[in-house]
Amino acid sequence: LETVYLRGNQELLRTDEGGAALAQLLGSCQESLRYIHLLDTGATPQALRAMAAAWPVRALESIHLSHNQELLRTAEGGAALAQLLVSWTENLHLIHLEDTGATPEALRAMAEFLRTVEGALRAMAAAWPVRALESIHLSHNQELLRT
Repeated sequence: LETVYLRGNQELLRTDEGGAALAQLLGSCQESLRYIHLLDTGATPQALRAMAAAWPVRALESIHLSHNQELLRTAEGGAALAQLLVSWTENLHLIHLEDTGATPEALRAMAEFLRTVEGALRAMAAAWPVRALESIHLSHNQELLRT
């Protein structure tokens, strides 16, 4: 299985239980899954943390989390996304975060997580060479540039 497309399942990732259930369902695909579309799935920081803890994805090239308007409104969301990226990003080239409610607070928390969590930078350097990432899409996040 290379592609999972779950757009519009608005309740799927509202809880950590949803994140853990999705991780369990797709657990056998961690070496082959290349593209995951989680647009408009109600993704929350709790669901992302559960997914990161239960499901390392080694082959993933693209993740779409757009239209999850509450995902990056808080520092908790930024830190949860960082945690997910550290565990998922060996080959990641593209991250779609359009219309995720991104705020400066969330992006600062994401950067802080990557800087300060013990081992995060080492894990990131080993699992996610910066040269692999080609694009991060953050359009339609009106709060991002207000301050």
